[in-house]
Amino acid sequence: MINSWECFDALCVAALINAAKNSLPYSLQETVFAVAADLVLSDGYVTELEQSFLDDFLDDLYQSLNISDKTATRIVKVMIIENRG
Repeated sequence: MINSWECFDALCVAALINAAKNSLPYSLQETVFAVAADLVLSDGYVTELEQSFLDDFLDDLYQSLNISDKTATRIVKVMIIENRG
């Protein structure tokens, strides 16, 4: 059985990010990253598969959106705090 993460990965995430960022206003880039991090962390628990997603997708996303390492780390830390059970 294929889970949703495998399907998402199969959709060529990098191509989706590039297509989306071209139509994304600069002022919403950090917001988009925060929403993506929030979705992954929403249940307050990070599975091994979600950690892989965080390591790959979110890294690609913040770099593609030209968000600094420092800002991306702060956003993820806030999302972890927000989603604690």
